[in-house]
Amino acid sequence: MERNWQTEVDNFIRLITRFSINKPFEEAYRSSVLVKIEGEKESFEILSWNVLSLEDLITSKIKSGRPKDLLDIQELQSIHNKRD
Repeated sequence: MERNWQTEVDNFIRLITRFSINKPFEEAYRSSVLVKIEGEKESFEILSWNVLSLEDLITSKIKSGRPKDLLDIQELQSIHNKRD
């Protein structure tokens, strides 16, 4: 039996519900970035979500002070500098 499969996507999404960026949720949401996964046809949206802006993510990781997050900061700042 022949099957015609669409592109298989293996998704792993981590939801972070606590972060510290010294601004209200509404302000963080306004500066967030919309991410979309689209199907083969442009009008077919599979999934979309908002993520913290790069600046807010860096701020949150600095404020957390966890060793894992502190290691991420250099890489994130490098990405940020490349965008400017």
